[in-house]
Amino acid sequence: MPQEYTLLPEPYTANQIVKNGNKVDCVVGVPVNDLIDFDAETLMDTFEQYILDTGILSDIEYDMVGAEPMPVNLIHFRVRAFVENF
Repeated sequence: MPQEYTLLPEPYTANQIVKNGNKVDCVVGVPVNDLIDFDAETLMDTFEQYILDTGILSDIEYDMVGAEPMPVNLIHFRVRAFVENF
């Protein structure tokens, strides 16, 4: 079955965040190697890195929605959150 989402190609800018009411709802691909030995806080920091140019994510909800096998080796996460301090 084909994926029913598009990966976020680059982090949101502050202007894009403001236009969305300080909310994000997107799918990001995180390399498997970036996830090894992560605790929950480190995973949230990783989401920020892939989603935001600037700011802090809060009230984060996420689900794994897909994956790409080797050689790409990404796990796809849908992330919903509010953005603060940008």
